[in-house]
Amino acid sequence: MLRRGQTAVGALLLCAAFATGCGPADRAAEAPADGSLDSVNRRTGAPVVLISIDTLRSDRLPAYGYRGGETPNIDRLAAQGVVFEHAFSHSPLTLPSHASVMTGVLPYEHGVRNNLGYRFGAGSRATLPEQLGDAGYATGAAVSSYVLRAATGIATGFDFYDDGITVRERQPLGRLERPGAASLAAADSWLKARAGESFLFWLHLFEPHAPYVTHSADSDAHPYDQEITAADAVVGQLIETLESLGVYEEALVVLFSDHGEGLGDHGESEHGIFLYRETIQVPLIVKLPGGQLSGRRLGEPVQLVDIMPTVLDVVGLPIPGGLSGRAIDWRGTGPARPIYAETLYPRIHLGWSELRSLVEFPLQLIDAPRPELYDLAHDPQSKSDLLAGEVEGATRRGFRDLQAQLEQHRAAEESFSAALGATAVSQEERRRLEALGYLGSGTSRPTGADPKDRIGELETLRRAFALETAGDLSSAASVLEELLDESPEWLDARTKLAQIYRDLGFPRRSLAQRKRAISQEPKLAAVQLLEIGALYLELGQLEDAQRHAEAASELEPGPASLLLAKVALRRGDLQRARDLAEPLVDRAATYYGAVLVVGECLSLGGDPAAALDLVERAVARAAERDEGPVEALALLRGDALARLGRNDEARQAFETEIDSFPRRLESYSRLAVLLAVDGRNQESRRTLARMVESVGSPLAFATAARTAEALGLQQDAQKWRARAGRGD
Repeated sequence: MLRRGQTAVGALLLCAAFATGCGPADRAAEAPADGSLDSVNRRTGAPVVLISIDTLRSDRLPAYGYRGGETPNIDRLAAQGVVFEHAFSHSPLTLPSHASVMTGVLPYEHGVRNNLGYRFGAGSRATLPEQLGDAGYATGAAVSSYVLRAATGIATGFDFYDDGITVRERQPLGRLERPGAASLAAADSWLKARAGESFLFWLHLFEPHAPYVTHSADSDAHPYDQEITAADAVVGQLIETLESLGVYEEALVVLFSDHGEGLGDHGESEHGIFLYRETIQVPLIVKLPGGQLSGRRLGEPVQLVDIMPTVLDVVGLPIPGGLSGRAIDWRGTGPARPIYAETLYPRIHLGWSELRSLVEFPLQLIDAPRPELYDLAHDPQSKSDLLAGEVEGATRRGFRDLQAQLEQHRAAEESFSAALGATAVSQEERRRLEALGYLGSGTSRPTGADPKDRIGELETLRRAFALETAGDLSSAASVLEELLDESPEWLDARTKLAQIYRDLGFPRRSLAQRKRAISQEPKLAAVQLLEIGALYLELGQLEDAQRHAEAASELEPGPASLLLAKVALRRGDLQRARDLAEPLVDRAATYYGAVLVVGECLSLGGDPAAALDLVERAVARAAERDEGPVEALALLRGDALARLGRNDEARQAFETEIDSFPRRLESYSRLAVLLAVDGRNQESRRTLARMVESVGSPLAFATAARTAEALGLQQDAQKWRARAGRGD
């Protein structure tokens, strides 16, 4: 007999857990025969710990029956807590999903629909940390992905919020992360100061997110599973810390994931495009204060918006009205609820149709140009679309009911979107973009294609990314150019091509792609504006660079200030450049960029020794964090050494920069000047020749011409200028 609320799939998973001998299954055997569960005693002031493990599929955990990986600490947590066999996310994207956790409402209700282009503003809604803070809780968090940086608004309500992810120039935002152990270490002092207090602590781990790191060459486990094991180790460290503080036993600990991962299922290698079970079913494990209900498993479907009201309920605080979530019924007897999910990623990034889903277990309806219906109990891998055949009886009634409920969600979405400005640019955003010459009649529209019909085409995009990773930028650009000829609506391909054009030394081509990207998706304009501003700076068009930085300052204040500092530096206004850059040295996201600006200001201002000290500290920081070489640090070091008359060391620094970043033109140029100053003219000329051979772009020829001219090599300058052409 199945317990009430337990599905056939849940029973199979439970049996699988028994087969692996994991703790939760053994403890589950202690449940009363009639399936009833004791009520939970509220613990006023109990510490609350949220652990979100990004991109973690529930079916890749031993606690859910998986045999291909090891997670002893999560297993322990499951043995001491309640495992929810059917928990669902509302978005396969990090920022929207976590915003739902913190507010208890759906993405279209809080207005964050994508990782980029949206800022979380809870408005009149009190977030979970705000409500706990109002009740006297200390609130702290440490996150491992730049997507969750405080500037997105997700830090609302936290007294302490560490988002110290280092930003490297020209890195994709989705790849900006730090190890989970580093995030936990960043919060160590804050946590240890909370002993004896009521506190909320949220730890976000990013390890399972692509690209997967192989942690052991001797392991046969899939790299994704190795990443999960690495995240599990950090969970263990956190538990040890809580135990050492004497708070673990009475703490409410909630472990969950924001979404899953495709891993090739349905043709999706990662996540964001589809809403199949592999990307929206997530683990949810709740350890209650005092070990209540330890080892229990509940088959009642739950959702991430339930976390907020559940936490408030357990610690004895009132639950606000208007939430989409509800406090968990620990008896597993609550009425069934349809669980909503959405992804706008296919429309925003690829020009395809967005998708929506409703799960009313066991049925799942996926609202696409061609709708799909699955029986998750009998078809857990969603391979047999029930709408592909004749739909009769209860299944047809269930399908019609889900369709009707989705229409209600659509109507509600339109109402919230109008109030929040969540699907279009605001009037102020539009004004700024129009002032810069964007949002004309050439704005393109999505094709509305069904993602399942186009998913195979992503292989071309992956091939371009692989070529870029291998260093074959020209071939990567060719692949992307051909792809965009066929599919001009692919924003991700266009922005990647713009990045590669810049790396190849074709700033004007890059500009054209960035500008077209703004017309395609104005909601993501902030990132494009910063890139365009950087390109204008590179081209010496300082007024245009400044205007674009100012237009991006509301959504990206730190990076915009850094760009404005660079503009001031190029204008020779050293004081303004330092005023803008020095506060940014204290922020991880802008640290290295700010160090470079401040260091150059010091050198130009006559204090190269201070510049050298600053850069040496930055180099040491990069080494301590195992971040590898940071672009332009060795260049700045060489410049400071040269100004101090330490020319041999300066030459070595410039060579180091060239070896690490062979496409950085300033390194060759400054080395050529230094060699000429030392009377090594032939080496100087060879350095300029090496630059154009290594980079080979019109910008490289133009830089060689300017440098040769400054050195009095007029004949060389004419030769390089002739090859530079019009600069692109």
